[in-house]
Amino acid sequence: MKISEFVDPKAIKLEMEATDKEGVLRELVSLVAKTGKITDELAILKAVRERENLCSTGFENGAAIPHPRQGHPNIVKEL
Repeated sequence: MKISEFVDPKAIKLEMEATDKEGVLRELVSLVAKTGKITDELAILKAVRERENLCSTGFENGAAIPHPRQGHPNIVKEL
């Protein structure tokens, strides 16, 4: 299984407008919401914030894949 099988190209943004972590999280969650794969943007944003407070989902060269720690089947329609 490859991560590329799950990532919708519409949810990728190479040039972020935000300049701080909170703004980046909002921007990325908004992108995912536009794919139609989640039902509650604010609930996912809250879950992603909680995950980031435990440990960052960022890695080298400014890349990150923010995600909740646990599944949210009532909010996430599709990975």
